[in-house]
Amino acid sequence: MTALGRRVHKERLRRGLSLDELSERARVGRSMLSEVERGAKAPTVLVLDRIAAGLNTSLARILGEERRARLVLLRPR
Repeated sequence: MTALGRRVHKERLRRGLSLDELSERARVGRSMLSEVERGAKAPTVLVLDRIAAGLNTSLARILGEERRARLVLLRPR
């Protein structure tokens, strides 16, 4: 939970948002956001999805599972 909280906090700061601003955008309580960022509470998937939407990012990025896709270039013969 701590790593998840750090990612949420980092994304929020990267976008220059306060807890109140993200709370409003994500429709998640300020105290819940604070607890998630501190790793004190495990959010549901619905709450995580709302947080991701409020940050204008993907749920995969918040969960830390987003990876760069491998680019394969096919040339015509």
